[in-house]
Amino acid sequence: SRACPLFAHALCTNPHGCIANSAAMATLDKRPPDDSKTVCLLQDSETLIDNFCAPTAVGPVGAAQEVVSAASMCLPALYSLVLLLSAPTSVGCLVCGQVVFAGTALHLPFSIAYHAAEAMRSSGRTVDVTPWRCSDQTMVHVSCAMNAWALSRSVEYLVLLALPVNLYAICMLWFRAKTEPRHYRFIRMGFAVFFYLLPLACRGEWWAFISAGGLFLSGAALFVADPWLAGWGQGGLHLMMVPFAYVVMNFAMA
Repeated sequence: SRACPLFAHALCTNPHGCIANSAAMATLDKRPPDDSKTVCLLQDSETLIDNFCAPTAVGPVGAAQEVVSAASMCLPALYSLVLLLSAPTSVGCLVCGQVVFAGTALHLPFSIAYHAAEAMRSSGRTVDVTPWRCSDQTMVHVSCAMNAWALSRSVEYLVLLALPVNLYAICMLWFRAKTEPRHYRFIRMGFAVFFYLLPLACRGEWWAFISAGGLFLSGAALFVADPWLAGWGQGGLHLMMVPFAYVVMNFAMA
């Protein structure tokens, strides 16, 4: 049977399998060409949504993509270090910049380890990536909590809002690691980022709030578009974190 080209691999690795799609493919072959293209596009879209919302990723995208994702994650950390070391002694809060960098640096080895596990899985090895993914995303939330204090400079804001949000998200990561739809995790990460950027708006730093938010959303869009980008979208997200780090570091230390 003729398969839809865009997500042929996704159809084969879908939990329902290629067999479950064989009847649909056979039906498509009997339809007029224009009609079959429309049905194919709709089915591809449904498959993309199903795979994105599945409890775990449908399958590895490729070792090269994972290596690039791991390497690109180093760039925001290195750039944050450069900004920290080059900051003048007259900055408003050098400690705030140090806390932002510390959060990024703490997350880095967990991110590299997760992408290394995914690269091994892509190479055909049997690897359970769930604990590696949960560890990586746990450190994302730890970093978010640290950034919330650095940008708000308020222990009350950290304890009463940012810390509960991120602790809840970490608990859900581990307790529902293999059952919860993936997009729930990403939604909670989005809220965690929003809550640590919110103090910028409260301080009247609207340019920083809007630019940082726009950069984060652009990176998130690349991540969501990962299937269309043959697995390179996550590396694109990490690259967007370089200018994002510029905004966050500078306004944390301002």
